[in-house]
Amino acid sequence: DVLDTSLKQEANSGDSSYALQWFSQCCVEMLDSGLMCTQENPQKRPLMSSVAQRLENIRKEQGYC
Repeated sequence: DVLDTSLKQEANSGDSSYALQWFSQCCVEMLDSGLMCTQENPQKRPLMSSVAQRLENIRKEQGYC
């Protein structure tokens, strides 16, 4: 619901439900990574190196997001 509808339409342009599912999963993982960085308690926030590694892993696992 937080994504621009044109992005969803573009991901779904190939008439493949897999493409839209892949795109949605990639976005959820990236948004989750961002939300981890907004913890109120600074001690609970991840190091930027950890966030960068997580985003790299998402990119590798999902292909190019």
